[in-house]
Amino acid sequence: MSHYSTLKGLGRAVAYYPEIAIKLGSSDACILLCQLIYWSDKTDNSLGVYKTSEEWTAETGLSYSKQRTARKLLCSLGILVETNKRLEHKIFFKLDTVKFDQWFQKCLENSGQNSMENTENGEIQNVISRNEDLAFGNEQNVNSGASNSNSVIHKITSQDYIHKTTGKKINKKSPMQKPVSEKPNAVKKTKNTMTELPENFAVSERVLEWANKNNFNRLDEHLENFIGYVKANAKRYADWDQALMNAIRGNWARLQGHANPKPQNQNQPYQRRFGGNSQQSQGMRDVTGEQA
Repeated sequence: MSHYSTLKGLGRAVAYYPEIAIKLGSSDACILLCQLIYWSDKTDNSLGVYKTSEEWTAETGLSYSKQRTARKLLCSLGILVETNKRLEHKIFFKLDTVKFDQWFQKCLENSGQNSMENTENGEIQNVISRNEDLAFGNEQNVNSGASNSNSVIHKITSQDYIHKTTGKKINKKSPMQKPVSEKPNAVKKTKNTMTELPENFAVSERVLEWANKNNFNRLDEHLENFIGYVKANAKRYADWDQALMNAIRGNWARLQGHANPKPQNQNQPYQRRFGGNSQQSQGMRDVTGEQA
């Protein structure tokens, strides 16, 4: 039995366009699209053709997961329009010919531009290569003592070349030219992150030590006023302890006697401590007079 003859009994072959598969980047999407193109003019339904996943598998050989991936790609391009009739449990598939024409035209323009760029790059390389060969040949003739003015018109000493098609000047960097050293990117200073009021914010050991050192008291009242100010104005700080110390130092709460008085210096002169105008009191002078 010939297996080749058996192929006729397997059904109709699916038309496949390799160029479309390349442009789509998916052979599965191309197979589904080609089959959709086949059915697009064979239905009068405005919603398109109705197919189950089993029917798509039988016609294209694509599994359900591959069908979903291909359908997602085609829908993202606007080429495929799906209409899900949930009450009827049917999905209709329609080919948007306008979107397909726009997409395919864009692909052709992109491919034409790429081929033109490749051609121009090839011509540029050929021009540069020929110019370098001419310069090298001229040097060889000079070194050998013979000069051929017909083959070499002038010696190329510049690194500028003219494109033979566009006429644009092309600059090729000399291999002897030292690259310009670029300055390293300056390290950007990272700013401290501003955060909201921490939960259960209270006077820390750091704040308490600072307050004792600078003779500040009534810390609970300062803290209550500071928290109220922060909540009312939606303030954010990078260092909450420092912010509280600033509030205490500036007396934001406007408390009377919020700072302890500085202790008196016991070594200061007698008249400053007791308000006298002389080094000894009057009583001391009387006692001294009586002894005299």
